[in-house]
Amino acid sequence: MYSMLRAATAIAIVMGVGGQAYDAAGQAGASGPGPARDPAPIPVADFPPRQRINPTKRTLRFVVPLTDGPTYLGDVDLAVSPLDELSVAAPRLLQLLEPLLRADAYARIVQAAMNGAAKT
Repeated sequence: MYSMLRAATAIAIVMGVGGQAYDAAGQAGASGPGPARDPAPIPVADFPPRQRINPTKRTLRFVVPLTDGPTYLGDVDLAVSPLDELSVAAPRLLQLLEPLLRADAYARIVQAAMNGAAKT
């Protein structure tokens, strides 16, 4: 069976969320592509009730396209656990990301994937 990598972890290492960049450990670091901003917190009462992504008691598997804006990069295997945890097949994701990333960013993602595989 292929190793799985949490998609959010891989993306957070390379990209910023809301202009905030993250380091290899997933810790907030330097500003990302946009200006750093502190969004106002949203009161809990304003959130709609949480709906399950996967209400079944089994892991759902999908083949989904990976894109960079309008550019199609290839397909990856995605799994959604019964606990709504998302994971992606690490070898294929890494293969598709390698030509797009700086060597140091790619190395951090590979290391994170290896660390994640060791924990599972």
